[in-house]
Amino acid sequence: EWSLGVVVVGWMQGNKDGPLKGLTVAVKDIFDLAGTKTGFGHPQWREQQRVSQSSAWAVRALLDSGATVVGKSFM
Repeated sequence: EWSLGVVVVGWMQGNKDGPLKGLTVAVKDIFDLAGTKTGFGHPQWREQQRVSQSSAWAVRALLDSGATVVGKSFM
């Protein structure tokens, strides 16, 4: 059974002066996000993974540009 949702992981504030300042996003559960597990949308797979020590380059680019990441989206 699949559900659509967002796992809220807290606020990961980006660069305060970037062009995306004020933009709040959730990243797809295929991208590593520091401090979370990446499960590719599959809860049982996620349970078996280690916590990511760093974020994927795409997530870092969002943060470096000022976006705030609040969670991971999955289906």
